[in-house]
Amino acid sequence: LPHHHSLLFSQMKILPLLTLALTTTATVVGTATEAHGADQLKQSTQAIHQIYNTHKIDEAHWQLLVAVARKGTVVRYNTSECRTGDANGFTLGGYYGWNTGTRQTEMVLCGHGGDTQAIQSTIRHEAGHKIQDLKDGVRGDGRLAPFYNTQDPEFWAFYSKQGNIDHEYVESYKKSGDMSTYRLEADAEVQQTESAGDLIDRIYQF
Repeated sequence: LPHHHSLLFSQMKILPLLTLALTTTATVVGTATEAHGADQLKQSTQAIHQIYNTHKIDEAHWQLLVAVARKGTVVRYNTSECRTGDANGFTLGGYYGWNTGTRQTEMVLCGHGGDTQAIQSTIRHEAGHKIQDLKDGVRGDGRLAPFYNTQDPEFWAFYSKQGNIDHEYVESYKKSGDMSTYRLEADAEVQQTESAGDLIDRIYQF
């Protein structure tokens, strides 16, 4: 895995800053929208506190989660879905998607047995899906667009050479014939190889 930033803030310093970062950046219009936005931020704040307390994620990954929340996605941690495998039988590390019941995008992160490196990798991967959603440009349509040009042979040459990509997981979609998800997962895994700081910058470009 890539090198990670050292933890720059103590728990006593980082948690109040997290709450401040989330609660002062909601851009909302009207009372109903304000209430909905505040509820989303509250959910995300609680989840990010849990993730930090459990895994001691570093500052860059904490800021990446804050960026995802500021862009309107609810961050959730260790939900009931985490106790089941995905459609291809892989243990669920997390997912990004549109919740039709709550009508909001969600990033769910699972426990990874407390493994800091594993959850930081998952945070970057799922942030890659957030970036795909932002690139698609239509919130809540259930569609994502790869950040990179997955039609370019150079993308696949780079993808195939990366040792910190879960090729078995990505290739399972190709084997099942789901080429659209295959391209999206390959793109998210390539983004996962990049630094949390680079992904933060990318999110704020949209």
